[in-house]
Amino acid sequence: MVKCCHKERDTCFCPDCGVALQTKGATIDGLLAHLRSHIKSQATALENLKRDHDNATTDAWRLEPRLERRQRAMNKWQIWLDAVLALIAAAEDGGGT
Repeated sequence: MVKCCHKERDTCFCPDCGVALQTKGATIDGLLAHLRSHIKSQATALENLKRDHDNATTDAWRLEPRLERRQRAMNKWQIWLDAVLALIAAAEDGGGT
C-alpha cells in the first residue's frame, strides 16, 4: 500500500489525483482504464441519485447538492480522460503539446 492524498492506496493510480503509485502495471492503457472506470462509477451513482430525485425518495434539498457534487466529480474525470487522449493523439501525430 502506498500513501497518496492522505490515504492508503492499493491501486496503480491514485483515484483522487491520478498519480501513478506503482511502476509495475502503471501503463497508459492502465491509466485510461482507471479513468474510464471512475467515470462509469460516477455516472452510475449520478443515475441512482437522479432516480431517487425523480421518485422523491429523498428530500430535494438534501439531494440537489449531492447531484451537483457527483456531476462535478464525473466532469473532472472526463476532463482528465480527454486530456490524456489528446496528449496521446498529439504524440502519435509526432507533435507534442
